[in-house]
Amino acid sequence: MAVAPLLCAWLGSNHFLRQAELATSGDSIQPTLGMKDLARFDINLPTHPRAAVDLAAQTAKIDTLIAEAERFIDLAVERRSALITAAVMGQIDVREAA
Repeated sequence: MAVAPLLCAWLGSNHFLRQAELATSGDSIQPTLGMKDLARFDINLPTHPRAAVDLAAQTAKIDTLIAEAERFIDLAVERRSALITAAVMGQIDVREAA
C-alpha cells in the first residue's frame, strides 16, 4: 500500500486539524507544532489494500472537475468582456435592458 498519498490526505483532514488545534491551543502568540506534539497524534490510515488507489481515483475526479470549472470561469470572463465591448461599440442596444 502506498502510504504517502494517504498520509497527505490525512494531513488535510479535519481529524488532523482538530488535533493540531488542540496541540497548539496553549501556545501564546505564535502557535507551534513540534515533533513531541505530532508523536501523540492519532493517525487513522485505512488498512484496505486498495485505499491508496481509491483515493487517487477520487482526487483525479476532483482535479478534473476543478479544471472544468476553471475553463468555464475563463469562458464566462471572455464572454462578459465581449458583451461589454459590443455594448460600448453600439453593436447591441442595452437601453431596453436597463
